[in-house]
Amino acid sequence: MAGVNANADVDTALNGDYDPLAKYARWHNAPIAVDIPIGSEGEEVEINLQDLEDPTELCQLLENEKAERRFWVTVALAYAKQSQLDYALDVLERGRSILEVSQRTG
Repeated sequence: MAGVNANADVDTALNGDYDPLAKYARWHNAPIAVDIPIGSEGEEVEINLQDLEDPTELCQLLENEKAERRFWVTVALAYAKQSQLDYALDVLERGRSILEVSQRTG
């Protein structure tokens, strides 16, 4: 059976319809934008998660606004989906570090 699936993948790739991330369904569920709560009055800022660049400013925003873990993970997933794995790992590590400190002091 494995040979049949492999051949189907090759045929699909040759037809130009191959999506290497198709078997990772959760990557397809990543949103194209996320609304980050800012301030204490219920305001939000929408962050486009397509065509992401250096995550420094985005991480600073998440840190300053004490964003929940799910926002850090969503942003990291968006970087990973765009094959920017180094940035994805940077976001996860920075988020982990910040959330860890806030739990100890919180």
